[in-house]
Amino acid sequence: MDRREFFGVMSAAAAAQNAGAQEPALPLPDDIYPELVKSLDQGIERSIARQQPNGGWLDPHQIPSVISSAGALSAMTAAFLAPESNHFHQAALLERMERAADYLLRVQNPDGTVTSYTTNFFSPPDTAFVVQALGPAAQVLRSRNDDGTRSVNEKLEAFLHRGGEALISGGIHTPNHRWVVSAALARCHQLNPDPRYLARIEQWLAEGFDLDSEGQFNERSTGTYDEVSDQAFILLARLLDRPALYDLPRKNMETLLYFLRPNDEIATDISHRQDRFTAVSVLHYYRCYRFMAWHDQNGRFASVAKYIERNHLPEMGGHVIDFMEIPELRNPLPPSEPIPADYVKYYPRSSFVHIRRGERSATILGDDFRFFSFRDGGAVVEAVRVACAYFGRGQFSGPLHPIEGGFRLEQSLDGFYYQPLRPEDRGAHEDWPQTPRSLRTRSNFSHLNSSVEIREVEAGCALTLNISGVDQVPVAVEVTLRPGGKLMGDLQTPEAASPNVYLLGDGFATYELAGSRVQFGPGFRGHSWTQLRGAQPRLEGVSVYMTGFTPLKQAIQFLAVT
Repeated sequence: MDRREFFGVMSAAAAAQNAGAQEPALPLPDDIYPELVKSLDQGIERSIARQQPNGGWLDPHQIPSVISSAGALSAMTAAFLAPESNHFHQAALLERMERAADYLLRVQNPDGTVTSYTTNFFSPPDTAFVVQALGPAAQVLRSRNDDGTRSVNEKLEAFLHRGGEALISGGIHTPNHRWVVSAALARCHQLNPDPRYLARIEQWLAEGFDLDSEGQFNERSTGTYDEVSDQAFILLARLLDRPALYDLPRKNMETLLYFLRPNDEIATDISHRQDRFTAVSVLHYYRCYRFMAWHDQNGRFASVAKYIERNHLPEMGGHVIDFMEIPELRNPLPPSEPIPADYVKYYPRSSFVHIRRGERSATILGDDFRFFSFRDGGAVVEAVRVACAYFGRGQFSGPLHPIEGGFRLEQSLDGFYYQPLRPEDRGAHEDWPQTPRSLRTRSNFSHLNSSVEIREVEAGCALTLNISGVDQVPVAVEVTLRPGGKLMGDLQTPEAASPNVYLLGDGFATYELAGSRVQFGPGFRGHSWTQLRGAQPRLEGVSVYMTGFTPLKQAIQFLAVT
């Protein structure tokens, strides 16, 4: 189960290629709500076709998903109660809502928890995610007090009450779960005030907040759990009337303005979670940016919200329930202010650099094998990696340091061999694998020193590789491209190589995708060994290698071309 479904039910993270544009592709109405309802109506048709005979929904792997079922019920509630919807007071839809509510009660465990069948069983955190997904629907059902939905409302509130009981004492796994559980308890308290909910919230909040000086939560999960935490704190601040809690999402969302890439995506390089290096659309942050743009009258947040609306309206029907619960979301947003698109931002704590020049973007990441990426519009170099066949451990990574005009990563490796055991260490260690290597004297030392310096040049970046210390060590530079484009240049296919693997010789390679082009080179081809011993397996996508031997000093440019 992908918990991002909670924040994007009936949405898909399709990346729009005109993401860097500041002007709307199509005019947007002052009131976006009617357009969202149209998207909701289209999504409802797709959703009800996926409802199972038992009333629930499956995930993409055909595994029962409680969060998907909760999200679908929430969307159906919005469509049934919105006079603007084609499904307003539709009897057939109400029958499906009843079935969905019955399903949720049926799969709820006796202790009030739910199970995520892909990972967590009898899970308080997953229960909290489901409570948050259902909370707006429950609040709207109660406020509308529609005769036709009384049965659904009673079932939904029964589910939430039982879930709240589980959350009063239930545990967690990860840092963000504290805030998700707290927000879910705040929702339960809104519906049925109970001092036990508030006491449990205070227990979690008393641990202190895991937002660092750079505006990142502990997990640094820019693609998933930053947004989860932002949403939780917004809910806590709003429902508990604790405005100081808005400071947390506000600071994180300000930071995330500098993680926006020009092709609709968020840089996820620094994540400590499963979204690391994945393509995640800014669409998932719509609730946060729309609400905080209104709440703070923040023009930059308004620009993000309007950008999402311009590019993702067909996927945003699941947000109608939010506008129904919080009518103020329909108020005009403040005048847009430009989203940052021309900067070099260095985050020392995260060991991360993002360079943004309009449609062009580059990232540098310290202490990671995937230390560089580059893109122009939709043409994406997903990663650059370097490996040396040096004692089976020569995959390059190193700490990140600023230098004059750029940044530097460096790595120093030692090679050595072991001497015979001393007499006093023999006997008890006759089995070689069981012999502690610390007992053996080392000898025959050698050293391999590697560095990469990265500087901006006109239209892109230049990487200068310098590897020396031991001669004739095979080196392979791997450039991974997002699949689907057209690759041109002096390219050869190594014998017995996998598909989409190439060696670059003289000159530059050009990669064209989604109407944009990037070039990289000049290439060098000293040998045809790409999967060096000790190197990480090649990444998915189109792989272009440049190969040689130490000592190696080589500049490789990555350029946006028209």
